[in-house]
Amino acid sequence: KIAAMSSADPNQAAKAAQEIMATYESMKSEVRQYMLKIQELDADRNEHSLVVNTIKDLDPNRRCFRLIGGVLVERTIKEVLPAVKKNLEGVKLLTLLPRSSHGLFFSFFSDPLNDTKTD
Repeated sequence: KIAAMSSADPNQAAKAAQEIMATYESMKSEVRQYMLKIQELDADRNEHSLVVNTIKDLDPNRRCFRLIGGVLVERTIKEVLPAVKKNLEGVKLLTLLPRSSHGLFFSFFSDPLNDTKTD
């Protein structure tokens, strides 16, 4: 497209190239945002897994504390464990969505054979 335009109008070809670069930079920025969100969700998943593995074998009537919306509440393990497991499943699902819906784009930027630098 750009090659055909370059013979007709150099200004139009330059403008098309700038639009392509702007789109590329925008998409690259979006991928960075997705990657940061995935890292955040992975950290949440690891934290939830640690909690589940720590309290699953304890006495279900034992008191524990849970942070809900910035408020520390006292509950029992039998009340907290199902909620934490449910949250863990939700976080696991959320970590899969961006990877599957943007898999091709992510693979382009993370492909070691790709010479294009992302930084």
